[in-house]
Amino acid sequence: MNHLKRYGTIIFLCLIASACSRTKSIDPQTYVHATISDIDSLDPAWSYDTASHSIILNIYEPLVDYDGGSISELIPKIASIVPSIKNGLITNKGKTYTFPIRKGVKFHLGNEVTPEDVRYSLMRFMLFDRSSGPSPLVLEPVIGLPSTRENGVPLDVAYAKADKAVQIKGNKVVLTLDKPFPPILTILAQWAPILSKSWCMANGEWDGTKETWKKHNNPKQTDSYLNDHANGTGPFMLERWDKKNKEVVLARFDGYWREPAKLKRALFKG
Repeated sequence: MNHLKRYGTIIFLCLIASACSRTKSIDPQTYVHATISDIDSLDPAWSYDTASHSIILNIYEPLVDYDGGSISELIPKIASIVPSIKNGLITNKGKTYTFPIRKGVKFHLGNEVTPEDVRYSLMRFMLFDRSSGPSPLVLEPVIGLPSTRENGVPLDVAYAKADKAVQIKGNKVVLTLDKPFPPILTILAQWAPILSKSWCMANGEWDGTKETWKKHNNPKQTDSYLNDHANGTGPFMLERWDKKNKEVVLARFDGYWREPAKLKRALFKG
């Protein structure tokens, strides 16, 4: 998948030759990229296209991530340790994954990441479940269901299973799968990045309760505040999305928990 490296400098894993010919820098601290299409959405639970995903994974961060250009080695991000059988964080015959949550990581708008934010993000990603969206990538291995709906009607059992599968124990989030599924870490390295629960709730998103999840299941794209707003923990913040001119501008987040990126700004032009 064509996505951006999110630390230090921004690099595409693959570039379109024709786009490269139209890409130039306007100053040494600004990256300018001409791409073949505009993005679809900034909501991690909606986005299922390469253009959107490459932007989202510079703004938001997952629990674990790929180590540079490796396609097999993982490093911790919002989780402070990558779970393994060796370190005792994968147990229950490969079904239970324990994620210690890194302390001191701040969202772009200031609040610090908590285990509750992580639980909320995983739950929302699964229960949002928009039609033809990415939710089943996490939903099916975690709760054993390919969808949260049957004949278009949200299933109570979907929430019950998700609620049981994602638990908080102290500063850890414990994820228990329906059955052993070794690729789950590589899926979490690309999907279900961490959101601020309080920010989402303050802007009309799901409040995290059983009573209201169905109202936010398979919504219209424009119903989501996250569709064109963002508040992540990554090295870049959303500065603006000019839909008319098909431009997205990201600005360096100087409070990034690792260290600020070398680039000050990145401009993506569709």
